[in-house]
Amino acid sequence: MKPIACLAFLPFLFLIGCSAYVPGYYYMPHPGLVDVPATQPSQLAPAQVLASVIGIRYPDKGANLPQAVEVRIRVENSGLDAVVFDQQSMELHSGDLVQFAAPIIDPPSQVRLEPGQSGIITVEFPFPNGKSCDQLNMSNLHLQWTVRVGDRFVKQSEDFYRSSYPDYGYDPYWDGYPHGYYEPYPAYGVVVIHRRW
Repeated sequence: MKPIACLAFLPFLFLIGCSAYVPGYYYMPHPGLVDVPATQPSQLAPAQVLASVIGIRYPDKGANLPQAVEVRIRVENSGLDAVVFDQQSMELHSGDLVQFAAPIIDPPSQVRLEPGQSGIITVEFPFPNGKSCDQLNMSNLHLQWTVRVGDRFVKQSEDFYRSSYPDYGYDPYWDGYPHGYYEPYPAYGVVVIHRRW
Protein backbone atom coordinates (compact mmCIF):
# COMPACT_ATOMS: atom_id res chain seq x y z
CA MET A 1 0.00 0.00 0.00
CA LYS A 2 1.26 3.46 -0.85
CA PRO A 3 2.28 5.69 2.09
CA ILE A 4 -0.37 8.28 1.25
CA ALA A 5 -3.07 5.60 1.37
CA CYS A 6 -1.86 4.40 4.76
CA LEU A 7 -2.09 7.92 6.15
CA ALA A 8 -5.70 8.12 5.05
CA PHE A 9 -6.63 5.37 7.55
CA LEU A 10 -4.94 7.01 10.55
CA PRO A 11 -8.00 9.04 11.68
CA PHE A 12 -10.12 5.88 11.75
CA LEU A 13 -7.49 3.97 13.73
CA PHE A 14 -7.30 6.86 16.16
CA LEU A 15 -11.06 6.83 16.79
CA ILE A 16 -11.12 3.08 17.33
CA GLY A 17 -8.17 3.21 19.71
CA CYS A 18 -9.73 6.04 21.75
CA SER A 19 -13.13 4.43 22.29
CA ALA A 20 -14.15 4.39 25.95
CA TYR A 21 -16.44 1.39 25.39
CA VAL A 22 -15.89 -2.36 25.16
CA PRO A 23 -16.84 -3.34 21.58
CA GLY A 24 -19.67 -5.74 20.84
CA TYR A 25 -22.01 -4.83 23.71
CA TYR A 26 -25.13 -3.22 22.25
CA TYR A 27 -28.52 -3.47 23.92
CA MET A 28 -32.12 -3.15 22.79
CA PRO A 29 -34.51 -1.43 23.22
CA HIS A 30 -32.71 1.84 22.68
CA PRO A 31 -34.47 3.50 24.33
CA GLY A 32 -37.08 1.57 26.25
CA LEU A 33 -40.18 3.61 27.08
CA VAL A 34 -42.03 3.11 30.38
CA ASP A 35 -45.09 5.21 31.20
CA VAL A 36 -46.01 6.12 34.75
CA PRO A 37 -49.63 4.90 34.90
CA ALA A 38 -52.36 7.45 35.42
CA THR A 39 -54.67 7.15 38.43
CA GLN A 40 -57.78 7.25 36.21
CA PRO A 41 -58.38 5.32 32.95
CA SER A 42 -59.39 8.50 31.10
CA GLN A 43 -56.17 10.34 32.05
CA LEU A 44 -52.91 10.44 30.12
CA ALA A 45 -49.68 9.19 31.68
CA PRO A 46 -48.36 11.95 33.98
CA ALA A 47 -44.74 11.06 33.28
CA GLN A 48 -42.60 8.97 30.96
CA VAL A 49 -39.21 7.37 31.53
CA LEU A 50 -36.95 6.47 28.60
CA ALA A 51 -33.94 4.29 29.36
CA SER A 52 -30.97 3.14 27.27
CA VAL A 53 -27.92 1.02 27.99
CA ILE A 54 -25.20 3.08 26.33
CA GLY A 55 -22.44 0.49 26.66
CA ILE A 56 -19.75 -0.96 28.88
CA ARG A 57 -17.05 1.54 29.73
CA TYR A 58 -13.44 0.56 30.17
CA PRO A 59 -11.90 1.40 33.58
CA ASP A 60 -10.68 4.98 33.85
CA LYS A 61 -7.58 4.87 36.03
CA GLY A 62 -7.08 8.63 35.79
CA ALA A 63 -10.51 9.25 37.30
CA ASN A 64 -10.25 6.22 39.62
CA LEU A 65 -13.36 4.68 38.05
CA PRO A 66 -13.86 0.93 37.55
CA GLN A 67 -15.29 -0.88 34.54
CA ALA A 68 -19.01 -0.13 34.50
CA VAL A 69 -22.25 -0.35 32.55
CA GLU A 70 -23.35 3.10 31.46
CA VAL A 71 -27.08 3.83 31.52
CA ARG A 72 -28.89 6.94 30.39
CA ILE A 73 -32.34 7.91 31.64
CA ARG A 74 -34.66 10.62 30.34
CA VAL A 75 -37.60 11.57 32.57
CA GLU A 76 -40.42 13.70 31.15
CA ASN A 77 -43.02 15.38 33.33
CA SER A 78 -46.17 15.72 31.23
CA GLY A 79 -48.56 15.99 34.18
CA LEU A 80 -49.62 18.60 36.72
CA ASP A 81 -47.62 17.38 39.75
CA ALA A 82 -43.90 17.51 40.40
CA VAL A 83 -41.96 14.37 39.46
CA VAL A 84 -38.99 13.19 41.52
CA PHE A 85 -36.57 10.59 40.16
CA ASP A 86 -34.47 8.94 42.89
CA GLN A 87 -31.12 7.96 41.39
CA GLN A 88 -30.25 5.90 44.47
CA SER A 89 -33.30 3.70 43.83
CA MET A 90 -31.74 2.40 40.60
CA GLU A 91 -30.60 -1.23 40.47
CA LEU A 92 -29.08 -3.24 37.63
CA HIS A 93 -28.96 -7.05 37.40
CA SER A 94 -27.20 -9.30 34.91
CA GLY A 95 -28.80 -12.24 33.12
CA ASP A 96 -27.62 -14.61 35.86
CA LEU A 97 -29.27 -12.35 38.49
CA VAL A 98 -26.07 -10.82 39.82
CA GLN A 99 -26.66 -7.31 41.12
CA PHE A 100 -24.23 -4.63 40.02
CA ALA A 101 -22.71 -2.23 42.53
CA ALA A 102 -24.62 0.93 43.45
CA PRO A 103 -24.58 3.45 40.62
CA ILE A 104 -22.10 6.30 40.47
CA ILE A 105 -24.33 9.37 40.52
CA ASP A 106 -24.00 13.12 40.53
CA PRO A 107 -25.66 15.08 43.37
CA PRO A 108 -28.43 15.67 44.09
CA SER A 109 -29.46 12.05 44.33
CA GLN A 110 -33.11 13.03 43.78
CA VAL A 111 -33.87 14.92 40.59
CA ARG A 112 -37.01 17.06 40.82
CA LEU A 113 -38.87 18.03 37.66
CA GLU A 114 -41.68 20.54 37.61
CA PRO A 115 -44.57 20.22 35.11
CA GLY A 116 -43.26 20.66 31.57
CA GLN A 117 -39.66 19.84 32.46
CA SER A 118 -37.57 16.89 31.33
CA GLY A 119 -34.30 15.62 32.73
CA ILE A 120 -31.45 13.51 31.35
CA ILE A 121 -29.48 11.42 33.83
CA THR A 122 -26.35 9.40 33.07
CA VAL A 123 -25.10 6.90 35.65
CA GLU A 124 -22.48 4.15 35.81
CA PHE A 125 -23.02 0.74 37.41
CA PRO A 126 -19.63 -0.73 38.41
CA PHE A 127 -19.20 -4.47 37.99
CA PRO A 128 -19.63 -6.31 41.30
CA ASN A 129 -16.72 -7.72 43.29
CA GLY A 130 -14.13 -6.86 40.67
CA LYS A 131 -15.78 -9.02 38.00
CA SER A 132 -15.66 -8.11 34.31
CA CYS A 133 -18.11 -8.42 31.42
CA ASP A 134 -16.78 -11.86 30.42
CA GLN A 135 -17.50 -13.26 33.92
CA LEU A 136 -21.22 -12.52 33.97
CA ASN A 137 -24.19 -13.38 31.77
CA MET A 138 -24.45 -10.12 29.84
CA SER A 139 -26.98 -11.43 27.29
CA ASN A 140 -29.66 -9.40 29.05
CA LEU A 141 -29.83 -6.73 31.75
CA HIS A 142 -32.65 -5.80 34.12
CA LEU A 143 -32.90 -2.18 35.26
CA GLN A 144 -35.29 -0.92 37.94
CA TRP A 145 -35.97 2.44 39.57
CA THR A 146 -38.55 4.42 41.54
CA VAL A 147 -40.37 7.58 40.44
CA ARG A 148 -42.48 9.78 42.70
CA VAL A 149 -45.37 11.68 41.10
CA GLY A 150 -46.88 14.03 43.65
CA ASP A 151 -47.31 11.82 46.74
CA ARG A 152 -47.38 8.57 44.75
CA PHE A 153 -44.34 6.27 44.53
CA VAL A 154 -44.14 4.10 41.41
CA LYS A 155 -41.60 1.31 41.00
CA GLN A 156 -40.67 0.60 37.38
CA SER A 157 -38.33 -1.61 35.38
CA GLU A 158 -37.09 -2.37 31.88
CA ASP A 159 -35.33 -5.37 30.36
CA PHE A 160 -32.56 -4.97 27.79
CA TYR A 161 -31.30 -7.65 25.41
CA ARG A 162 -27.90 -7.79 23.82
CA SER A 163 -27.89 -7.23 20.07
CA SER A 164 -25.30 -8.64 17.69
CA TYR A 165 -24.86 -5.24 16.04
CA PRO A 166 -25.93 -1.64 16.70
CA ASP A 167 -28.98 -1.57 14.45
CA TYR A 168 -30.39 1.47 16.23
CA GLY A 169 -27.79 3.87 14.85
CA TYR A 170 -25.67 3.78 17.99
CA ASP A 171 -22.83 6.24 18.29
CA PRO A 172 -20.80 6.36 21.53
CA TYR A 173 -19.70 9.94 20.85
CA TRP A 174 -23.04 11.43 19.73
CA ASP A 175 -26.28 9.77 20.74
CA GLY A 176 -29.59 11.08 19.42
CA TYR A 177 -32.33 11.92 21.87
CA PRO A 178 -35.95 11.06 21.07
CA HIS A 179 -37.11 14.64 20.49
CA GLY A 180 -35.09 15.47 17.39
CA TYR A 181 -32.04 17.19 18.81
CA TYR A 182 -28.49 16.17 19.61
CA GLU A 183 -26.19 16.95 22.49
CA PRO A 184 -22.56 16.12 23.26
CA TYR A 185 -22.01 12.89 25.09
CA PRO A 186 -22.20 13.46 28.89
CA ALA A 187 -19.47 12.36 31.30
CA TYR A 188 -19.93 10.30 34.45
CA GLY A 189 -22.88 11.18 36.66
CA VAL A 190 -24.39 14.01 34.66
CA VAL A 191 -27.87 15.45 35.19
CA VAL A 192 -29.29 17.83 32.55
CA ILE A 193 -32.75 19.40 32.97
CA HIS A 194 -34.75 20.89 30.09
CA ARG A 195 -38.00 22.83 29.97
CA ARG A 196 -40.49 22.47 27.14
CA TRP A 197 -42.27 25.70 26.27
